[in-house]
Amino acid sequence: MIKRWPFLRDTKVQGAIMVTLVLLLIALISSYRSLRMADHLLIVHFDRFHGIDVLGTREDVFGIIFSGWGIAFINVILGYALYFRERFFSYLILFSNVCLATLLLIATIVILSVN
Repeated sequence: MIKRWPFLRDTKVQGAIMVTLVLLLIALISSYRSLRMADHLLIVHFDRFHGIDVLGTREDVFGIIFSGWGIAFINVILGYALYFRERFFSYLILFSNVCLATLLLIATIVILSVN
């Protein structure tokens, strides 16, 4: 199947997609392991000056992660659409996906460590 798709044969594309998937899976698994039994409100946002700004449930935390999955999926589709026209923009979108997944993992770890 990959032989038909030159987009997926490119090592830069494969690397960006795999790193993104691994980072998002780490965020999902770590949040599931930490929040599977949480019934109380969670601190989603904390401000140094005002204190706790936003409280939410575990579904809100999972919503953040699944939003990241959706954005990553859309970015892969956009990267595929731009791959044959302008490869640089395709790589830019796919590597911005890695940055997004890294920031999402950091945000998830911060939410879990505060709670």
